[in-house]
Amino acid sequence: MERQRIESRQQALDKRKAADLANVALVAAKREQRRANEAHELGVIPVIDFEKAQDDLRNAELAFQHAIADADLFDERLAFELRASEFEVSRQALLVEDLRRQVDDLAIKSPVDGIVGDLLVDQKAAVSRDTPVVAVVDLTRFEIDALIPESYADDLAIGMQAEIHVGSDRYTGQLTAVSPEIVNNQVASRIRFVGDGPTNLRQNQRLTTRILLAEYKDVLMVQRGQFLDSGAGRIAYVINEDRIAERRAIETGARSLGAVEILAGLTAGDIIVISNLDPFRGAESVLLTD
Repeated sequence: MERQRIESRQQALDKRKAADLANVALVAAKREQRRANEAHELGVIPVIDFEKAQDDLRNAELAFQHAIADADLFDERLAFELRASEFEVSRQALLVEDLRRQVDDLAIKSPVDGIVGDLLVDQKAAVSRDTPVVAVVDLTRFEIDALIPESYADDLAIGMQAEIHVGSDRYTGQLTAVSPEIVNNQVASRIRFVGDGPTNLRQNQRLTTRILLAEYKDVLMVQRGQFLDSGAGRIAYVINEDRIAERRAIETGARSLGAVEILAGLTAGDIIVISNLDPFRGAESVLLTD
């Protein structure tokens, strides 16, 4: 395009040069016409020479007019060709930009900071649009998939606090999702770390998690066992120093997977039987032997 611009200016200069030469010839023809007029008035020039001077002047005028018109038209043509070259350059620039966009689209950019977990397709394999190719693990956004017994499904609510045990360390978590369906008598849920989580976790690692459905402070509790079902939660056998288990009426409160609250009937330090009470057959006292 720059070469075209230089050539256009050079060719336009040639046309203007021709117009200027035609103008010089016109000036000379006018001067000869004046000389012929003066000679004709004095009668010292033949008529044919006088008429020839007039014809030369007319030819010079026509040549000058055509040279000017030709130069103007040539300027328009050169301007048009230059614009066409500029459009061609713009078209090529758009093609380059489009190709660069296509090349940039070939780069797979992860939406999160992390590491590549799994390669889902083989190298150099042809994939269709929107096909997953890699799995990226965000090391700062680990979540725990927890399976909860369906008996607690009605008590679950998004936002509940959870405790996550990683080795000997305990972290705070929050329930972020609960599945609306039950599969194999379990409800799938998802728990997210609150605050700074552990830095040495791995994908598919098993952890111990406890969801806090409710929290009670300063309560008397015992380990949960089959005595709750066999005694309907109202009977417990307290073992004294003589290894005699005495029947006692109790009142239970909140229950968790591993403990049950005792509202009445027991005191701190009592030792009770937490196994199945059916072998006792409702006796008031039972002697325990090894």
